[in-house]
Amino acid sequence: MCAQFLIKARLRDLNERFGLKLKLNSTKDLDQSWDERVLPYKKAPVIVDKGRGPEVRLMNFSLIPSWSKESRVKFATHNARLETIDEKPTWKGPFQNHRCLVPLTDFIEPIYTGEYAGNMVSFHTHEHKLLAAAGVWSEWVDKKSGEVLESFAIITGDPNAFVKKLGHDRQPVFLSPKAFEEWLATKKE
Repeated sequence: MCAQFLIKARLRDLNERFGLKLKLNSTKDLDQSWDERVLPYKKAPVIVDKGRGPEVRLMNFSLIPSWSKESRVKFATHNARLETIDEKPTWKGPFQNHRCLVPLTDFIEPIYTGEYAGNMVSFHTHEHKLLAAAGVWSEWVDKKSGEVLESFAIITGDPNAFVKKLGHDRQPVFLSPKAFEEWLATKKE
């Protein structure tokens, strides 16, 4: 499962890669950047469309279902399995209504078998290109304070031949630029 990833990008890069057409106060805003390792519960930029066109939002990595009584659930919610995403209560609503793109340059996986077993390996393109993983997101509201917490999960599926050969059994589901708009075009609540 993808419990860690890296993002090395400027807002300018996200704007160009995902066609965001951001409304910014100045071009200086486009130089906002991320160069970090993202672990569960850490904030990271994701691309969502709340009916006004794609936008960048900072959300917590580990989805908190809107129906949860607590701001941290007792089970892992940083990944949603593609095979069961439309069946499980945690994922079904977000899959139908709240899809996102998770920009990343590397995903990091533990290796279970083969010569690299026991190590963490960072996977990326040869050029360290910015990739878009399919994701889902949710809004959780604290009943006492009214605080809204936005969070997301990365959808994982079967690994490609390279990841499998190195000894890991899953990887993020990546989308091509042609699929971005369709993926984000979910029913808006």
